Amino acid sequence: MLDRLGRHRLLAVTGSSGCGKSSLVRAGLLEALETGLLATAGPMWRVAALRPGGQPMTVLAAALIGALGGSQTEDDVAMPGAPGSSAGLSRCSKSCAGAR
Repeated sequence: MLDRLGRHRLLAVTGSSGCGKSSLVRAGLLEALETGLLATAGPMWRVAALRPGGQPMTVLAAALIGALGGSQTEDDVAMPGAPGSSAGLSRCSKSCAGAR
């Protein structure tokens, strides 16, 4: 996972419910990053942890905004009446672009 993250700067960990994704990331990957095992990438990492539930795009948008230091909630980024809408993610991508 460290090698892949070092090459691509983004790592999505997916799998079925209860298979240990969170444990792997929290106890393995984050620990390795904190101890400097990917030193060439630098010490500043932003982590967006989430549980997608019934509105995965909305939850993803809120998690990414939060990882960038924003304070918007899922309700702030959700498109009314459209569960799982990508409207929040679109707003997040604009917000994320401005954070660089």
